[in-house]
Parts: sequence; structure tokens; C-alpha cells
Amino acid sequence: MLKDLLIRHFAIIDEVVLHFDKGLTIVTGETGAGKSILIDAVHLLLGGRANKEMIRYGYDKSLIQASFSLKKANKVVEIAESMGIDLTDDLLIISRELSLKGSNLIRANGLMITLSQLKALMSPFVDIHTQLAHQSIFDEKSHGGLLDAYAGEEFASQLKAYQKHYLSYRQLEKDYRELEKEDQADLKQVDFLKFQINEIEKADLKEEEDKQLEESFRQFSHYEKITKSLSKALEALGDGSERPSVVDSLGESLKCLEGLDQDLPELSKLVQQIEEVYYSLQDAESQLNQLFSSQYFDEEEYNTVQSRLFEIDGLKRKYGQSIKEILAYQSEAKAQIARYENRDQVLKEIAEQMAKEKAAALDLAKDLSQIRHLIAHQLEEDVRLQLADLYMASADFKVVFTRSELKIDGNETIRFDVKTNKGEPFKPLSKVASGGEASRLLLALKAILAKNMGFSTMIFDEIDTGVSGRVATAIGEKMAAIAKSSQVLAITHQAQVASWADHHMEVLKIEESDHTSTQVLDLSQEEHIEAIAKMQTDSTITELAVQQAKELVASANERKLLLGKKV
Repeated sequence: MLKDLLIRHFAIIDEVVLHFDKGLTIVTGETGAGKSILIDAVHLLLGGRANKEMIRYGYDKSLIQASFSLKKANKVVEIAESMGIDLTDDLLIISRELSLKGSNLIRANGLMITLSQLKALMSPFVDIHTQLAHQSIFDEKSHGGLLDAYAGEEFASQLKAYQKHYLSYRQLEKDYRELEKEDQADLKQVDFLKFQINEIEKADLKEEEDKQLEESFRQFSHYEKITKSLSKALEALGDGSERPSVVDSLGESLKCLEGLDQDLPELSKLVQQIEEVYYSLQDAESQLNQLFSSQYFDEEEYNTVQSRLFEIDGLKRKYGQSIKEILAYQSEAKAQIARYENRDQVLKEIAEQMAKEKAAALDLAKDLSQIRHLIAHQLEEDVRLQLADLYMASADFKVVFTRSELKIDGNETIRFDVKTNKGEPFKPLSKVASGGEASRLLLALKAILAKNMGFSTMIFDEIDTGVSGRVATAIGEKMAAIAKSSQVLAITHQAQVASWADHHMEVLKIEESDHTSTQVLDLSQEEHIEAIAKMQTDSTITELAVQQAKELVASANERKLLLGKKV
């Protein structure tokens, strides 16, 4: 849900910082105060188009920033993680910086993202409902998904079972078509693959062989350095030189000390230490001699190693970066040849498996359709009840099914049709003109589908324009009901709607001699009553207006207690 919103140097706003909570937040204020600016700002954070005129006059930059809680927003978390956005403390901070220079920056938790990424990230998170704005629910492509979501988790598991067979069928169909397109011209490819396989087989490669050869080549390359170093080491020990070796000197030292430990007992330990060094050094000198003697530069072997490495490098340039990859390429080439040479048999096997998967998918699609038709009747009845609550008893709603080819969600398309008055024909929801009736119709649908649509935050912008007081009360109740499962923000001019607020913000326009700005106040309970009273009068607030406001709020609070039982 939306937690905080910062708007700086935007339209007629210098700077406002707003804090939001769960439940229903009502935003009121006189016309022109800047209520719609709040919607415009949030719309930018959802991926709306920006322009330079949005930047407050006298400034070269504007900043819109909001923080959202990600609790229970699993889909948004999944999308954010796929984009590499670092999520900490279940918090997502979105910011957009507008500049007169044209460099508009978008960040998600500090990471720069594109406008399309922003739209993808926020579209399942926040829904804005206005009379004029495009509604996702108008999109006929979304109707099937909404009905399926309404059907619940058990249906979702059945849909997954269908999709498993459907996707398998489509993959087999793709494989079949690709193989079917192959003709005699592919024999050239077969010949080429056979040539490649023969080249690899002739090389008789062994895994890790190249590493062993490289080590041998390295030793050959460093032969002179190795022999010189070993020779110097032996020379330093005195081996082969005119002067006594270190080992001989230690032996002579031991002879000199022989028997003295009886006269000098403390010498015994020193003699023991010299003996240990003597034998250890004698052994090391012997091993160095053996190692030095074993050094032999075999030019023929050197040439063999070099030639083999050259051969392997040539194969690597063609077939893979390692011997393992070359051998894998060989296996794949053999599989391709087998496929080419056994194409008719492979086609037959694919066709048989494809028929099985299609039959399974058709059976499951039939089951899905039966369930959907039952669920559709239930949804139709629920919508009629909601419309009646909104004083649209003459309106009607139905789910239209049209048979189609197998697709990812079954073998039928789903469309919502409506009529707003008796005697009128049903027409697609996507063809309903915007206006008060359309807004109530969409509100009815959203009241039913709020939980299923998955939005954490839903925003309603003056959808109560032009309706009567009793209809406004019903609209307020519906929004309060939706607020039981989603955070709701609503801009309204109607006192009856405002009375349902859990939180009330008032937008004020401050006019000075040469300056106009917008402020937003978070109202206390007393101020909430006064604001509702002011909405009912054209001039000074009267005691009667205050009393009526209190009665509206009291009535709304009483009915809120029942909202947990219905939406």
C-alpha cells in the first residue's frame, strides 16, 4: 500500500509530504485547490507521461516520490526482483524527477529504470479509477482473467493442469511443423554434420587432455629456467663444487663433537639437533640430485605436444571453448543426423504424442468451461446486487462466452456485457461511455473483484460527480467495503462520501499577493466534521450543518461495522 508521498515543485505545489494508512482516505477541497494534482502526481509514479509544463513556474526541476509497503504484494515483489531491484524491509520507493532540460529520471529503490519497466512494476499494484481515464477493466482481454480470479484457488489449480497439457501440445506442434518443413536440401546439412563429426572423432579427444598438454608445454617452455635453478640450488649446497658440501661440513662437525656429551651433558641436545638437520639436508640433497638428473628435453615430445595443442585449439575455434563443449557438440550433431535420417518416424511419434496432449487439453478445457459457466452465473447475480445497492436496479450484467481454438486459458473467450437501462440491449463493457453510470458500474465490479484483482491501493477520482445524495452514500459505502481488503484513496465533493472516511485530508489553495500554492492538511476528527459541514453549505458553517455532518459520520460508522460481512 501507499505509505508516503512527496511532491515538490509540481504544478502549483511548492512541497507537500503526505502520510497514508490502510483503510479509506478521503481527500476534499474546493474546486481548483489542487486535488487532481495529487492524482496526476501518483499517475506519474505509475508510468504516466510527463511534460515540462508540470514543473512549477520558477523552478527547473520537479520531484515526485512515494514509498509503498510490499506486504502481501507477491506479484510486485517477483517483478521487482526480476528487474534487479534491491528490496529491503518490504519497502519500495519510487521517484520521478522532471527537468526543464528534458532529462526525466525514474528510480526504484535507487536503481534507474525505464518508463516501460515502471509501468510493468506498478500496474498490478495501484489502480486509478476516474471518469475519463482508461480502465484496465474495460479491456476485454482482462475479463477472462477476472472471472478466473473470482473462481478462486481451486479453479486456479485446475487451470494450471490444463496449461501443462496445452503448452506441451503447442511445443510438440511447433516441433512437428519445423521438422515437416525440412526437405532434401537439408541433406547438405547432414553431409556437413558428418564431416564435422568425423573431424572430431579423428582427433580422439579425452576430457582434460588439453590441460595436461598445456602443463607439459609449460614445463618444456621453462626447461632451461628449471635446470639452471636446480643446478644453482645444488651448487649452493656445495654438491659438485671444490669446497666441502653443507652436508659434509655438518658430518665433520658431528665427528668433532662425538663423545663430548659425556663431559658436557648440555651438548647432547645440540648434537641431536645437528644430526636431525644433517639427515634432513642429506635427504633433500639426494632428492634434488634425482630431480636434476631426471630433467631431459625431448624435442620430439615437445613437437608432439605443440602439434596436439594446435589441433585442439583449431577444434575449439569451431566447436566450443573446451573439450567438454566439443564433445557435446559432437553428440548434438549425431542427434541431429539421427533426427534427419529418421524424420518420418520422428514425425509419427511427435504426431501421436501431440494428439494425446491435445485430447487431454480439450478434456480439461471442457471442465474449465463448465466451471466458468457456473461461476459466471454467480458473478452476474453478485453484480446485480451491487448495482441495486448503487440504485441501478434497472441495469444488468452478463458474461458472454464464445468458443475459440485452444489457447493458454482454455477454448473460449470471455467478455463482460452490460446494459444500464431497461429496454436497452446488452453491449460490451468496453463500449460503455464514461460517465456517472459507467463509474457506478465499474465500482460495482471492483467491489466484488477487489480481492481478486490484487491491487494493494485503489484510487477513485470524483466518481460521484453528478449523483444524488443517496447514491453518493451508497458509493461511499462501496468504497469503504473495498477498503476492508485494499487501501482506498478517494477524491470527492460529496459530504455523503466523505462521511465514510477512516482518514480525511483537505486540500487548500493559498493565495498571496504574487504567489499561489497548495497545502494538504491531515484532519482531526473535529476538523473532519467541520469539513463535511462546509461541504453542505455555500457560506458560513451553521450549527445545523455541523449536526447533519455528525449524523452522517455516525451513520457511516455504524454501517462500517457490518462491512466485514459483505463487500
